Amino acid sequence: MAKKESGTPGLEVIRELSGARETGWSTSQARIARPVPPHLQGVSVGSLAVVKTLVCSLKEDAERIRKDASLLAQLPPHPHIVRYYGAVLERRRVGSAVLVLSEWSEQGTLKELLMHAGRGGGSSSSPGDDCVPLELAMDLFIHVCS
Repeated sequence: MAKKESGTPGLEVIRELSGARETGWSTSQARIARPVPPHLQGVSVGSLAVVKTLVCSLKEDAERIRKDASLLAQLPPHPHIVRYYGAVLERRRVGSAVLVLSEWSEQGTLKELLMHAGRGGGSSSSPGDDCVPLELAMDLFIHVCS
């Protein structure tokens, strides 16, 4: 798949990801191609990141989301929780966009991990496979909280 430069200088989009499009967010995997602003701590050139983008008609909405992402970025690292690096605010022709950068997980999305584990590691799918067994969900919950 061809790589393309995102609207934000320094982010090279590798692929679009499925995500919360119905809520207005677009999600992509990107490589950090150039140095990023210093407030995005933990991000280095060449590293992979998830970039979630939301275009807001009001700059105030985009600024509020950027501040929320900045607070998440200040949380101490945890081995079982994806790290947020922070957010960048972009001016667009119409409105503003906020780009939230977070750690890329080589293991896949939480949904993929849960679905894979819920099927015993298999790849078959049948109606009702969207549910994770309660015992597995509780084990994961306890593991993350410890």
